[in-house]
Amino acid sequence: GRDVRINRSASLMPGRPTKKQAGLSGAASLIVSVALFFLFSPTSMGGSFSYAIVSGNSMAPLLATDDMVLLRSANDYEIGDAVAYRHPQIGTVLHRIVADDGVRFTLQGDNRESSDSYNPTREDVIGRQWIIIPRGGAVSSVLQTPRNLALLVVVTTMLSLGVGAAAGKLPRRARARSRYVPLTKKNLSIYSLHGRRIAMVAGGSALGGVLLFALSQANGPTQQTTEQVPFTEHGQFSYGGVVEGGVYDSDILSAPQPLYRQLTNNLPLSFNYSVDTSAEDEQLTNVLGSYELVAEISTGDGWKRTIKLQPATRFAGDAFATTTEIDLTALDEALAVITEQTGIGAGSYAIRVIARVSTNGLLAEAPIERTFQQSIQFRLTPLALQFDGAEESLAFEATGTVSRDTIAPRTLEVPMLPISAPYSRLPLIAGLLGLLAVISTATVGAATLITWRGGEPARIRARYGALLIDIGATLDDGPPPMSVGSFVDLARLAAAEGLTVMHRPTPTGNEYFVTARDSRWRYASGRPAQAPGGFNINLITGGDG
Repeated sequence: GRDVRINRSASLMPGRPTKKQAGLSGAASLIVSVALFFLFSPTSMGGSFSYAIVSGNSMAPLLATDDMVLLRSANDYEIGDAVAYRHPQIGTVLHRIVADDGVRFTLQGDNRESSDSYNPTREDVIGRQWIIIPRGGAVSSVLQTPRNLALLVVVTTMLSLGVGAAAGKLPRRARARSRYVPLTKKNLSIYSLHGRRIAMVAGGSALGGVLLFALSQANGPTQQTTEQVPFTEHGQFSYGGVVEGGVYDSDILSAPQPLYRQLTNNLPLSFNYSVDTSAEDEQLTNVLGSYELVAEISTGDGWKRTIKLQPATRFAGDAFATTTEIDLTALDEALAVITEQTGIGAGSYAIRVIARVSTNGLLAEAPIERTFQQSIQFRLTPLALQFDGAEESLAFEATGTVSRDTIAPRTLEVPMLPISAPYSRLPLIAGLLGLLAVISTATVGAATLITWRGGEPARIRARYGALLIDIGATLDDGPPPMSVGSFVDLARLAAAEGLTVMHRPTPTGNEYFVTARDSRWRYASGRPAQAPGGFNINLITGGDG
């Protein structure tokens, strides 16, 4: 009789990765490293990813000291976003946006009752809170350094590529042994499920690469957009002067103290104006304008009269200062005439001093046309002129913007994910996807060629390996087998009956059986096949074995 015995002596030595296998692994690791660097590269290296380490309890209970917050930059930010921004004196601050006037944000800590003293612009904002890593400050202090991040990528790449170099230095005997070991434990040919999945990944990567490259070429890396350049107008009133008599500190009258008419009836009044921009790369040019100061006198019954304190005066430049004087004696004389003509007098009057400024100029080569108005109010009685308001009302600010056309980088946003990529990087991403498709296709193609050369038994094992059970040369007694035309038919029978397929190598090929209780089916393949796991099959003939 004949018996089939498996000789394991040639394959018990564990296999090492071949040079080709290690090279493919290293290339895949390189792609992953480059992709991770692209997604998590810091803003200082052209990326949109930043780190912040929490110090203090201003954002408690959400954030605590030494927590690490991962930030993603965005084109715009909304009220309610927790963002990090650059404070000119403190440094990086992470608070929540509570107001937005279109130019500057107002922020406040979740554990604070007052808002921040500094109002950052969009250019000051580093990024929006993305991921919180509790107690991750020690790690982030190392990773947030661009040099260390780059070093991490280089080390990962070198370790990946080092596997391929090690494979090339295998001893001759070790390389000889590796010929008897399969390249991978799982078949990666197109006949197998793993191979088909890799082929789908390759197809998707190739299609994605083509679409991204076409998108980058069709739209270009930049786009024309409108940018808002901010500017701010400042106005400051002040009044007072030397008044002898010891009533005021150092005989100096200053806001918001009242003027007692028994000491003096003349009130010196000053107004300062300036306009500037917070845009670092832009300046105001060709600024011209005019200003005037008037006083509106009114009573509670609706009567009002306007007196000019400073006639319309032209100025040039981004600032001016003017000084005038309110003569209370002359004002009393005018009010007395009005009382004599109307027969009605008032015990007190409201005096509202108004500064009107008209400004024209250029900012970012765009015209500015503004009318700025600020006012303060006094209460005039026979005994005193009392400032009517808080000291803070003496100063005033008004903000505005001008629009200009500019060229900005075009960005591709991924819906539902905090991921964005500038169009300038799309060709690189497309190249990486193409490289992944080439490597995947080459891997599947090489495995498919090897499997195809192994004949039908190799293809059967690649596709239906999970159904196969390898048996010896003899079978238990049972019904004579019925032949089927193809292994696919045999696999369908096994699936219908919920059975496995038994495989038996023979001197002339391979046999496959599905055995039920009362029947047996058989399919024969005419080409000998290698036993699974890389074992060599020795056919021994003889009665003694």
